[in-house]
Amino acid sequence: MRQTLKLLLLLLLFSSCKKEFINNTYVRQVYSTTNYSMNDVHFPSENIGFVVGRECLILKTIDGGNSWEVISPDTGINNYSSVFFKDENTGLIIRNGSDTIFTSNGGKSWKKNANATQDSLKARYKFMHPAADKFFTDSLTGYQFNFGNLNENGMVYKTTDDGKNWSHNFTGQKNDIKDVDFVDGLHGIGIGDRTIITTSDAGNTWKIIRDEKGISPPTLNKISMVSVSLSFGISKTEIYKISNPK
Repeated sequence: MRQTLKLLLLLLLFSSCKKEFINNTYVRQVYSTTNYSMNDVHFPSENIGFVVGRECLILKTIDGGNSWEVISPDTGINNYSSVFFKDENTGLIIRNGSDTIFTSNGGKSWKKNANATQDSLKARYKFMHPAADKFFTDSLTGYQFNFGNLNENGMVYKTTDDGKNWSHNFTGQKNDIKDVDFVDGLHGIGIGDRTIITTSDAGNTWKIIRDEKGISPPTLNKISMVSVSLSFGISKTEIYKISNPK
């Protein structure tokens, strides 16, 4: 009887630990479409977020991704490649690294090529352009995730001298890293082919995370880290909300 009770207690302890481990990350689809192709995502706050894509697509959420509204302006630009917001109201959208549109009221209205007002945003955005495959957390520290064929083994490269020298860190998996984002100097997230990785030590080490069932996540193309515990990622036709492990 005593041995049976001991066995039951051990099984209960094991099951509770296992449940806590596999539920440390939650990946949930919050939007899906067959009408558009998505290219980039950015959240300036936990509630406000933007997604851009082809066919002049601009999606906006004001409730943390639970619902989305199409707010595309009539600009004559038919393919938005990148989006960045300094805060909930001030942001810009780039088409293939050249044409830009700018808003100062959260996307209610947009201006073309408002260069004078975009200088500070462009300075912040220059290392976030998709063609560069780089993300800088400050004027010196940056991360690059595509060095051509060198990235096939899942490396993330880091510089602390404004790109003069780069070191590399293995992420623990062999899939290509497609995008990285940092919420501060220490905490970052990276995504790739059915891969999500996080760091809490400025990219020196990376942890592979799974969804709530312990299986690999969907393939994502772009990621926006909102806080240490929250990110949003997109595929070509879907938006996902990711609760990061602390």
